[in-house]
Amino acid sequence: MLLGAVLVACSCAPTLTQTALTNGRGRLQVAPEVGAAITGFDERQTVLPSIAVSARYGVTDRFDLGLRLGPGLIELQGKTLLVDPGAARQTKLAVSLAPTLAVAFANVAGVGPFYGRLAVPVLVDVPVGSHRFVFGARLAQVVAPGDARGLNLGWELSGGVSVGFALALGSVVQLVPEVGLDTVLAGRATLLPGASLPQLSVRLGVLFGGSPRAERSTP
Repeated sequence: MLLGAVLVACSCAPTLTQTALTNGRGRLQVAPEVGAAITGFDERQTVLPSIAVSARYGVTDRFDLGLRLGPGLIELQGKTLLVDPGAARQTKLAVSLAPTLAVAFANVAGVGPFYGRLAVPVLVDVPVGSHRFVFGARLAQVVAPGDARGLNLGWELSGGVSVGFALALGSVVQLVPEVGLDTVLAGRATLLPGASLPQLSVRLGVLFGGSPRAERSTP
């Protein structure tokens, strides 16, 4: 049960593996993601692999909706570009708000009736030619009602930061290595993954579509 719980936490790690840019109206981006999460330290440290796949669709030039599937959970994603899409297309700074909601139901991974995590990250892109540094900061709230034995009961508020680099490979593919750190700010859970312990995450994503070189329609 604890192993499954930590796998859920890995999928909710403080790495988003995307850029601040939205895809553009009618465009789809798909990304396989692999990595690892390191939770805790010393004898309480746990290192486990992470794997997920995500897809994001451009509803408008400024707004994307997405979905991430990982071990034992579903994560809904949104992204709103806070600057002009035309200015952010290739050479200007891009800033976006990218909220996520991750949920696991029915004792999936052994974490109780359900496990929910709402995160509100801010992403900032700094262009380097056709490539981009991606900086992120977020707050996340976890709620887990607990199972019949009273395990996993609790809530936690955490804060996290991340940094990645989007390497543009041609006009439609980006390679995005990223590292993130998340630490608990308040609350206490009895058996949440890495309860009240910091988590370091490393992840590599291959983004197909949504390239920084893609043209945008008129907003």
